[in-house]
Amino acid sequence: RPEQTSLIILGQENLSAGKMQVLGDKYGYGFVTAFQEPSLAARLLIQVCPPCDCISFHEDGKATEDFEAVIVGFGHVGQAVLKNLVMNGQFEGSRFKATVFSPDCREVNGYFTRSMQSLQEYYDISYQPFDARSQQMYDHFLRRQQRIKYVVVCTGSQKINQDISQELTDFFYSYGWKIPVFQCSHQGVKSFDP
Repeated sequence: RPEQTSLIILGQENLSAGKMQVLGDKYGYGFVTAFQEPSLAARLLIQVCPPCDCISFHEDGKATEDFEAVIVGFGHVGQAVLKNLVMNGQFEGSRFKATVFSPDCREVNGYFTRSMQSLQEYYDISYQPFDARSQQMYDHFLRRQQRIKYVVVCTGSQKINQDISQELTDFFYSYGWKIPVFQCSHQGVKSFDP
């Protein structure tokens, strides 16, 4: 029976599921869930490295500090990471802020900003068109280091992810900062905890 069958597939989230589900007399699965790889990578990031582990809470469950993240790279994975951080990085008593660093973030975020307009309107998200190895990004960390709780590197290149993550970890260590750095890609999630 359809209610006894389910399927999880990689594919276009909006389109693939409907084609394989039972509709009227059409044969199919009762439940179909389709995920794209960037979405799975971002979900894995949240599962392995939950934002709630990066801030402290009162005994009553209210956050004692704001949650601020930096995302390096804004391709499909970076966009999925931002959506998942907005969903999972908000806590009572806390404000959410995210800053995206990517040289082409303004050229590649058209679909994202138009399809996610409420995200842009209601959340403190800024886009900085600078490379993660730029002076502008390091100046951002020097200005906001006490507020930043989470850094995700997702440039689309494993080598560049590794280089940026190592440089950031070394930089944070030299100042005695405990800011976790995570790499997120189609290959999985890697943590550079301080």
